[in-house]
Formats: sequence, C-alpha cells, structure tokens
Amino acid sequence: MGWSVNAPKGQLERSNSANRKCNWPGCPSNTVFKRKYEYERHMKKHTKVISIPCPVEYCPRQGSRSFYRSDKLSDHLRTAHTENEKCRCLVEGCTAVHVPLNLLRVHASRHYVDINMPPNLATSHAFLKALGSFRMDRKCDLKKCKRLFSGAETNDLQEHLLKHSLDDRLSQTDVIREMGYDPVTTRIICPLCHQDFTNSAQFVPHLETAHLTTNVDHWLSFKRQIAAENRFSPQHSQHVWTCWPGAPRKCNYCGNNFQVKHHLELLKTSNEIRAARASILRLLPTFVDHPIFEIDRPTVHRRYFF
Repeated sequence: MGWSVNAPKGQLERSNSANRKCNWPGCPSNTVFKRKYEYERHMKKHTKVISIPCPVEYCPRQGSRSFYRSDKLSDHLRTAHTENEKCRCLVEGCTAVHVPLNLLRVHASRHYVDINMPPNLATSHAFLKALGSFRMDRKCDLKKCKRLFSGAETNDLQEHLLKHSLDDRLSQTDVIREMGYDPVTTRIICPLCHQDFTNSAQFVPHLETAHLTTNVDHWLSFKRQIAAENRFSPQHSQHVWTCWPGAPRKCNYCGNNFQVKHHLELLKTSNEIRAARASILRLLPTFVDHPIFEIDRPTVHRRYFF
C-alpha cells in the first residue's frame, strides 16, 4: 500500500518504518524491522563495524566468521565451549595465551579499555564486554545439557548432576571429573589432594587450611575477626588479606597492622597451586578475588582500582 505525499508526518514515518527491510545483496532475511535500532543492529552483520574472533584457540570462528556483536560471542562461549578450553586474550597488546576459559574471564575482568579515549580499541572493548557478561556462571558440560548456574550458588551444579541418571554420568565419567566431581556420588574432588567432600561447606575449610595457608591457627583467627567486624566482608578477596577498608586495624592474633600486607605471608604458593587455579575456580567461583589469582592480572590496559 502506498501513501499520499500530503500524508501527516507521523503517518509517513510509520509507513517508512513498516517497510524497513534489508536490501544487502545476498542477504536471506525477509524480516520487516519495525524499529530503527533493530534494522541498524541487523546491518552491522553486513558492515562489520567491529569483528570479534572467538578467543578459544583452534575455534573456527575467526576471520570472516568472527562476531559483529559482543552478545553473540557471549552466546557462542556459553554453548560451544567448556571452561577448561585454552584461549588467548584479544585485548590489543596483551600476550596472555593458553589460558583456560574461566581464568580468561578473571584476566579480562582486570583489564580496562576506555572506548572513548584514543586509541579507539573497539574490538578490545567489545571482547571485554563479552567476557565480563557471565564470568561467575558455571555450566553443566554433559552432552545435550549445557545448563547454566550462578557462581554464587556453589552447590547448584552439584545438585543438578544428581538429576542426570547414573548411566548418563558413567558414560561421561571424564567430563564430570574434569568438572571436579565424582561421577557416581557427585561429591567434590579436591584438585590438589583428590580427597572428596559432600559439599562446598566442607571443601572450603579443607582447601584453605590444608593447601592455601602456612599457619592455620593464624588464618582461622584472622578469618573469624574479619567476619565479626563485618559479616558482609568478602573473605576470599585480596583486599581482606591486605588493607580492605572494612577490616579492623590490627590482627588479634599477631598484632600486626593490616596495611603492611603481613597476612600475605600466610599464603602458600607453589607450582601445584598455580596449576590448580582453573579447577579451584570451577568448584568455587566465589574465590575469584582470592590472592592466588593475582597471577592472572594483565600487564597492559590494567584496571588499577580492582
């Protein structure tokens, strides 16, 4: 249906909107876009204002098959890849490679690119946006499942695995063990000593006292003091170990001022712990700000107020 040249302006705009279709040569879409932003978003597919390749090494979504929107890359990472697959950082100037996907999310959260400042790093900015959209989420890696769970609910994924039949779990034993669980009982398996635990409430104290601290009594006293001073304090974060603003001024156990970073001396560091970071993060996403992940800070375009 046509329209009169004397038609009211509002009617003419509605008519134009109703006929907004893609005329790009070879485009198979017959969609009539009712809103201008929907049309413009579709056209980015052809004009490729930005081009974001998948960071997973050997993934075919590179070059001409890159993504033109950060949310499309996010969806792809959710559905096509597992958290242990090796990746490279796509921020311009960064040299991080062979990084498991979940550690890449930690690494990306500590980058900062201001798209409004020169140089205009549009692809780097879009990459960080895609990686930051669900860095704490966890996924069931069993075939035909891929359910997502919030990282804040540490036992949800474990409970979900029990809903898969035993035959299903046994047929994918390696996948479940890679996720950090026993395929028969779904108990948590410590990636450092291979002891198993009923849930995260049992696993966390074991991890901290058996593997991550040099003085258990000092650490437990410190942790109790922090919790008593502020029950909302992020107990696993770098800031609590050093000079978090809500922390008390002196440690009840040793009398040292928190500002001197004395409590970092309580941390155990070893190649074994560094190698287990990705496995720990899969089991305990709330540990994302623990000092053991300090090694994942980038050296360029760094977020200094983290």
